[in-house]
Amino acid sequence: MDLDPDVNRAEFWDFSWHEMGYYDLPAGIDYILNVTQQSELFYIGHSMGTTMFFVLGATRPEYMAKVKTAVLMAPVAFPWHIKSPLTNFFSKIHSVISVVARTTGLYEVFPYSRSLRWVDNNLCTSYMFRWFNVCPDIMKWIGGFNDQELKRTSMTTVLQYIPAGASMKCLKHFRQLSQGTDFRMFNYNSVTNLYLGNKWRYGTSSPPSYDLSKVTAPIYVYYAMNDWLAAPEDVLYAVEFLPNVKEVNKVADEDFNHLDFMWADDAKTLLYDDIISKLKTIV
Repeated sequence: MDLDPDVNRAEFWDFSWHEMGYYDLPAGIDYILNVTQQSELFYIGHSMGTTMFFVLGATRPEYMAKVKTAVLMAPVAFPWHIKSPLTNFFSKIHSVISVVARTTGLYEVFPYSRSLRWVDNNLCTSYMFRWFNVCPDIMKWIGGFNDQELKRTSMTTVLQYIPAGASMKCLKHFRQLSQGTDFRMFNYNSVTNLYLGNKWRYGTSSPPSYDLSKVTAPIYVYYAMNDWLAAPEDVLYAVEFLPNVKEVNKVADEDFNHLDFMWADDAKTLLYDDIISKLKTIV
């Protein structure tokens, strides 16, 4: 089936990170192994990339034999101690956002657009506004403050790739986890559809839990103390359910935050060098 994201919006954007883990990751893994003629590969994921990997292992455990080692940075399965004020604010007004989204037909959030590109060029990276750190500060209010890492000079590169769009359903699924008691599939029940949603999808009134004991690939975990989205206590709680964790590593910089895993000036020396060193011993 071919769907146009601008024409068939409801159908195209009807996915969360569950579908990414269940469909997209296996397709990517099979393609890579077919092209390289290898039987295994390394998987490196950050944030939602780790959530997708958990879904893959829990729902398609046969793929764990194809993963030689997985490196999970700031893994997210139990987002119960989120410290980001922006994230928590939007979580509190989710019902309003949901109504607006349904009314206006909004299925994609944070899409790339010309207006955002104008903001990037004229406010975020412009020399004229060098004293106003609006864009970096917004990111810090999401991932955690660390003035030493995300520099204005890095913003020019970063903003070439974000925002890139996401489904509203992805964010809603994460919110369900943050308000729930387990790592579960998407909850289709609603005020007007108390039981039939999940009954129709799963055959049960509640969404099934993901069984993390099936995520059997060897895993190296990296977490940060100043991470406002993947809080240390939540990461360590998830580790308890994973059967084959080789190492749990705390980033040495106490101010390292969620976004620093991708963009910090010192990410190479604090993180990447150690990851590459470990993977070289496994090859």
